[in-house]
Amino acid sequence: VNQALREALNQTTGKIKVGIINSLGMRSDDKSVAILTNLIYDSDPQVAAASVAALGKIATTQAIAALEQAKEKTTGKLRLLVLDAYLNCADQLMAQGKSTQALNIYKQLYLPDEPIPIRAAALRGLVLANPDKATQIICETLAGDDDAMKIVAIDLVREIPSTEITEAVSAKLPHLSATHQVQLLSALADR
Repeated sequence: VNQALREALNQTTGKIKVGIINSLGMRSDDKSVAILTNLIYDSDPQVAAASVAALGKIATTQAIAALEQAKEKTTGKLRLLVLDAYLNCADQLMAQGKSTQALNIYKQLYLPDEPIPIRAAALRGLVLANPDKATQIICETLAGDDDAMKIVAIDLVREIPSTEITEAVSAKLPHLSATHQVQLLSALADR
């Protein structure tokens, strides 16, 4: 079936092509990665978007490499889709127990110039993929200047099961703005 879909891909356009791409992604067809990689740059934005999403679902080493390259070569809405698919790959790697590879992707996406929603998801991934350093990562974020990431870090306080984090973030409380203090107190109360 996968081979038939790959063969039909070059003979179609528009919605049918998008449907085939979606099917290949849902079927996690690793043999379609090369074809899908080329389609990231297709002139039809729906084909490009579907290809990006399919690569994010396939999430093989080759698919991940294609998305890593695409994040440097794409712009606008397509780049946001690439970043989202790249995050999806990291999440799949985490689910497979490949936390080192997932951490690499999360670190790439936690850069200050990335969009806030992407950075927020990457921060969450960094904390959950690296439980030994979760407290340190959260405390460093709380001590930083990025208010949007502070909110994410405060929310993550609820998810970390150690008493170490309670003590560490409590020590940061006096250094936070009044708004962040209220948010952190709420998170600590939830714990």
